[in-house]
Amino acid sequence: MKAVVITAYTDNAAQIEALKAFMKALKIKFELAKEKQPVQS
Repeated sequence: MKAVVITAYTDNAAQIEALKAFMKALKIKFELAKEKQPVQS
């Protein structure tokens, strides 16, 4: 198994759910990680 990092810039939770459904339909194992927001000073 090979890991690939993909960053998706979604506008809402529905897009995230659609991506998850797509990955499941293709039987691709995946994990979600939230990106850290940059600290603004």
